Amino acid sequence: MPLLLIADDSMFQRFTLAKVARGMGIDVLEAKTGVECLELFRRHAPDAICLDLNMPDMTGFEVLDALSGLSEQAGLSEQAGAVRVPPVAVITADIQDTTRQRVQRHPFVTLFNKPLPEQTLKDFLHHALF
Repeated sequence: MPLLLIADDSMFQRFTLAKVARGMGIDVLEAKTGVECLELFRRHAPDAICLDLNMPDMTGFEVLDALSGLSEQAGLSEQAGAVRVPPVAVITADIQDTTRQRVQRHPFVTLFNKPLPEQTLKDFLHHALF
């Protein structure tokens, strides 16, 4: 089964995303913080990530930068496949142009605005995982 990592400090948001994913036959890991997200990423190598930008210990931007840096620190390109950053859905209520620009620096990220329609999430997960 594909594995999805959901990182959001909102229990409601994690529950909602996980319910949709599990309904599609996807295994789910949940992180409440950015640090926990990175720990679970290193330990389990998920196939996709749903990420909030506003978390208490580190921002989603910092998580994205850290994910990008893992490939670079390993001295391997993503194309080599050794340290692969999976598709990431950034789900945020922040609709500022500067936010969009910062997120789009990362080629593995798709930006979605809250509230995220269930079908949009399903489409992302289907494309990313199947």
